Amino acid sequence: MNRAQRRRHGADRRFRVEAVSKQSPDLHKLAQVFLGMAVARAKDESRAVTSPPASPEPREEDGVE
Repeated sequence: MNRAQRRRHGADRRFRVEAVSKQSPDLHKLAQVFLGMAVARAKDESRAVTSPPASPEPREEDGVE
């Protein structure tokens, strides 16, 4: 079966998506998401703190030789 045949065959398919509500939210999963976001943010901030900003070379006008 070649690519065009698979595409034609796939056009005949019908998919149905249903949303099912839960009685209680999955708090464990939600906590994992928030903790992951906090860890990622802390890593980004630590990279910004540990890498010193680039300082320009001293100029003669500043009195540094």
